[in-house]
Amino acid sequence: MMKNELKENIARSKVIIVAHEFVNEGGVAYETSLFFLKNKAKEILYIAHPLLSIKETYNKDSRYQYYKETKLIKTHKAKHFHLPEPLLYVKDFLYTLIWSRKGCDIFIGLDPLNALAGLVLRELNIVQKVIHYSTDYFPTRFKNKFMNRIYHIVDKICVRFADETWNVGLMMAKAREKNNGMDRKKFNRQYTVPTGIWFDKSKVKAINKIDKRKMIYAGQLIDYRGIDLAIKTLPAIRNVLPDVHLEIIGMGAGEQDLKRIVKDMGLDSCVTFFGWISNRKVFEAKLSNGAVGIATFKTETLDDKIKNADPAKIKDYMLCGMPVITTKALATHKEIEKEKCGIVIDYDTQEFTNAVIKLLGDETVLEEYRKNASKYVKRFDWNLIFSENLKRLMHD
Repeated sequence: MMKNELKENIARSKVIIVAHEFVNEGGVAYETSLFFLKNKAKEILYIAHPLLSIKETYNKDSRYQYYKETKLIKTHKAKHFHLPEPLLYVKDFLYTLIWSRKGCDIFIGLDPLNALAGLVLRELNIVQKVIHYSTDYFPTRFKNKFMNRIYHIVDKICVRFADETWNVGLMMAKAREKNNGMDRKKFNRQYTVPTGIWFDKSKVKAINKIDKRKMIYAGQLIDYRGIDLAIKTLPAIRNVLPDVHLEIIGMGAGEQDLKRIVKDMGLDSCVTFFGWISNRKVFEAKLSNGAVGIATFKTETLDDKIKNADPAKIKDYMLCGMPVITTKALATHKEIEKEKCGIVIDYDTQEFTNAVIKLLGDETVLEEYRKNASKYVKRFDWNLIFSENLKRLMHD
């Protein structure tokens, strides 16, 4: 299918996108809707439910936005109820069915519950094609064993019956085979559709315009993200590079523990917490002033949290010109190492210290890695990613 033909098909299409979202602006669901808006889809219904696993978003209302020929026609919110977690998921499922009743050509459900709603609507001949867009896959998605079992049953149903499953992570299909016996040859409509960026919005500054001693972490502040490693190594780093500073953008259950570590170590002057920056332009402006992005995931969570995902922060950093310091927990760590757009370490204080000093202690090295990061991330432009995969879907 040629580029113009794809655009014509999109312009004739009615699309529904459903997600449990963490932020209102940014994230895979938002970027998916933005792609269809940019390509002038006939109608778009964007449904967003609160991400119940995150305390900060638990009380948000379910909502939708309806666009016709790129114009926002209607917005609607449904009141949040304080119910047991299983009933809240049922509530979200029912809202999706009701709000989607006018149908569509392409239904994109981010993660199993939302994709299942699409399958029900397809059985009722209300939607034509269903994409199960799998943004994460955790063997232990829920602590509650019953909920976790339901999660895996629904995921298996979606992978089996959806027109396509889009996995953001390289290892997701292998993980399903390992944990649920889902033979990849049998469940063969799984495709890797990685997290992307809008490369035309690249915010790379000249190296003399950035703070060459600034490290930045952006994301949830929870234990397995490993941000405490950067904090605890600051004294050793500052013995060599006294003006190094760490900025932390995000929120989460571990925030107070991290602030306590900073205070106990007397690092208040060189660590700044910003909370979550919801405005995308402000967020990218903040990243574009940094030298190095931090993604030091704890490697003991290799099979459960990170390996089966594709953390957006890696590409956000690189879009803004920052190389990354990350660990082998990341499925793409070999690629990052090969392309020299970041330094891959074990989750180890000395290795992290050495990596920071290598990048921030030599401007020539930093400039090389910055150029490599920009070159590497270009291949993940959302236009390329979505166009390639929609060509296949619309051709079938």
